[in-house]
Amino acid sequence: MANLRNRRRFLQLAGTGAAASIAGCSSLGLNDGQDPNESDDGEGDEDANAETVDVPDSALTAAVQADQEELQSFQSDLSEQMESGNLSQQEAQQELQQKQLELRAEAATELESELEGSDDLSVEGSIGEAGALLIDGDAEAMRTALNDGLMSALLPGEQFASIQQQQQLQQQMEAQAEAEGDGENETENDSSNDA
Repeated sequence: MANLRNRRRFLQLAGTGAAASIAGCSSLGLNDGQDPNESDDGEGDEDANAETVDVPDSALTAAVQADQEELQSFQSDLSEQMESGNLSQQEAQQELQQKQLELRAEAATELESELEGSDDLSVEGSIGEAGALLIDGDAEAMRTALNDGLMSALLPGEQFASIQQQQQLQQQMEAQAEAEGDGENETENDSSNDA
């Protein structure tokens, strides 16, 4: 009972609302209250490659950020390339977004490696590009890891399932858009052949 009380107090102190904005979860367009195993149309997720992690009640979502110094340096390089005319604004934005994903994934991998040697904490799941890891274990060890700067924020465990769902939906939409693009190209090729 004392562990449950400590965990609740810990979640209060973690400031989950502020932490969500740090982790960038608000920009993922999550629907509060939506079942993480269902898509927007109410049907179950049919992506065979997607593996849904069960979230234990005692688990929390650890959020990590991209290395800000490296990101700023990369952004400066992009600005110089734009000024010299070697890169358009759209290309620079795409490259910056890709770099953010890469750096966030690196930070997630580093945290996962760090926690592998821990007797008190375990990693139950990881979404590298989102910078989110599902961790379980001793609440005091989680607090210490947060205070030591190993992670940027701790969020409720359910947040991991929401991020996972959003990633899966995004992958499905990208695959669908790619398939539609391929269909349009085939139609254009057929019509030019008929002419």
